[in-house]
Amino acid sequence: MKECLHKLGREFLYPHGHLDCIAKKGEESASTLFVPSRLKNALMDVLRSMARQAFNWYLHHRYFISDDFDVLSSFHWRLDGTLDELKTAQALVQRQDGDISSRFRIASSYLFVRRYAEITRRISEYL
Repeated sequence: MKECLHKLGREFLYPHGHLDCIAKKGEESASTLFVPSRLKNALMDVLRSMARQAFNWYLHHRYFISDDFDVLSSFHWRLDGTLDELKTAQALVQRQDGDISSRFRIASSYLFVRRYAEITRRISEYL
């Protein structure tokens, strides 16, 4: 799935191609499960919805994050299957393994004042 989102960032293709890429990876994973086909179909509907939300999030944030910053592992989902953008942003900013400039841009765009100040202090240490 990660390569689908990164491909999206580098190319401006028809968006459904990228959604299909993400959905196909979900189908591949779902095909290994031993569940009735009706349940698999429902699962695929949920995966498509999640893929669409991930795609939209990536479109809105692609200028904030570097290509090597793995965002997928930081996505936070609500019980109703919607992406929690605020918790996702908080998780990305708090990660110590992430690119500091990406974290800084996300923190400043979401106005995480305390984390913003901490990252600013750390950046000044490098200067």
